[in-house]
Amino acid sequence: MEQQTRDLWKTPLDIRAYRLWTSVWPVWRPFAVAGLWRVAIAARVRKPSAVASKSKSEIERFSNALGAMGRPVAMSCLVRAIAVSRGWIIAEPVEQRRKDILLLAALSAAQRPEGVRIAVSYARNLERTQAEMAPCFERIGLSLVEMGPQGEVPDAPNNRAVISSLRNLCNTSLRDQIQLGEPASGLRLATRDLRGKVPSPRPWAPAPSVLVMDADRGLLDDAATALSAGGALDDLFTATEARSAIQIAQKLDVERDYKADPSRKALGLTALGRKRLAEMKAAGELQGLPEDEARRNYLVVLALTVFSELERGRDYIVENQQVVLINPETRQPEPGRNWGSGVRQMVEVREGLRMSQVQRTMAQMSIPAALGQFSSIGGTAVAFEGAARELHRQYHAPVWPGTAPRNPGKIHVFPTDQKRDLQIADLASNGAILISDSGGLDGAIGVESALAGQGGIQERLELNSKPVLVLCDVPISPRIPVALSQLNAGAEVCQYLSLEDPFLRAGVRIFVLRKCWNFLPFRQYLTRRIIEFRQGKMAAKSAGIRYNVVDVESRRKRLLAFAGQTSK
Repeated sequence: MEQQTRDLWKTPLDIRAYRLWTSVWPVWRPFAVAGLWRVAIAARVRKPSAVASKSKSEIERFSNALGAMGRPVAMSCLVRAIAVSRGWIIAEPVEQRRKDILLLAALSAAQRPEGVRIAVSYARNLERTQAEMAPCFERIGLSLVEMGPQGEVPDAPNNRAVISSLRNLCNTSLRDQIQLGEPASGLRLATRDLRGKVPSPRPWAPAPSVLVMDADRGLLDDAATALSAGGALDDLFTATEARSAIQIAQKLDVERDYKADPSRKALGLTALGRKRLAEMKAAGELQGLPEDEARRNYLVVLALTVFSELERGRDYIVENQQVVLINPETRQPEPGRNWGSGVRQMVEVREGLRMSQVQRTMAQMSIPAALGQFSSIGGTAVAFEGAARELHRQYHAPVWPGTAPRNPGKIHVFPTDQKRDLQIADLASNGAILISDSGGLDGAIGVESALAGQGGIQERLELNSKPVLVLCDVPISPRIPVALSQLNAGAEVCQYLSLEDPFLRAGVRIFVLRKCWNFLPFRQYLTRRIIEFRQGKMAAKSAGIRYNVVDVESRRKRLLAFAGQTSK
């Protein structure tokens, strides 16, 4: 699998092909979009029709869409909107232009008999986006309705436009797959607990088109994780095995036998740690643990996670003989929250409580497969980061490259964490909002929490007339600072980074930079090039993860086909 992933996403041919496409695109674009300009010019000079729902031609639909906007729209936005309605994915760094492009494309697609579904990648933008778009749909006699949590579509006159979060839209496909697909497979039988759910309605035939807002987030970042559905309860391990794993974990040494993996944000056994466990097994010291080495190491890592990363009173409390998790943002207990992969069960054994069962994942589906039911996929993105060819391959969508987004603030790099923290403390005293996932900064908000509008960031933004967000970690993607600014009222996002950041991984170049920092010319420029190099490596790694998610799904379908079973 590793070799196959490397061959597909990291070969020089693949990289050069994308660079050739982006370099030739400015020259080839006039020829590729000549037909789009013809439709745009005809739609611009034509008057909107009185009854938009009866419009049939593309020119009529976009003429009505221009009339429904209620304000002038740039010709370049109209051309790109026509491309998006035909299934293109457009890279556009300017937020307002992205909104205009998607809205025009949605207004046109909604006039088709099959309708359109608008998928919002950032769920926090769903309500605001619907409020901004709904008046335009009303001007052409259509309704923009929000899809319910179970995939239900509210009854409304001419409700051919439905808006939802991308996750909810894809989960609807997963529910349909569970109930309607693979009628005799083990997956179908294992998920019998989910049969009672109401199947998602299908009011349109053929399938509608889907337009994705912030497609780089939804189709790239979120696609690295498969959609999952739980159904049955299972015992991953016994209480005896958990107690034995906890006893062994207390004997291991940090950094020697186990250490944290910054890229995965998880603990892992080192080579010395695995060797030590093998020696303890030979000496008969692993009584109570499974014989299988992989399962044994898994239990030990779970126990190490509980002892090293989780603390009673900070991460959870014990109430009524049950473990109740604490929300890391609000610092308040939240009954109903859960840790997966057996972490909660290991905590229960540690606290001397009765171990509960684990909710096992019974069905999975990748985002490309979930979107495969739609007739076409279009959308807008901030940037592609070299993933344009992947989008074309996985989603069969032509791409329109754009310019790289500009950083919404200054970038400062420091040789050590100590020097960086001194500057950050001064900024925090002046009201700056710190954003970090490292956990070592008091009052800092996690990156995902800031993107989701959680952790009290909205309240803190309202208190400052000119809010400043300070990103204290090296972002895994250059799109993160842009997204933080656009999702938080256009606030300035300054980056205060350190060469000791685990994301950079100490190497020869980092070592030389730190030692020669005081007299090295162009040190800020050189550091930024190294950061861009690491971000490129992470983008390639993420592409491999997304490919693995799709490949596992395709192999499952091949196995079902070999067994004489069907799969949709």
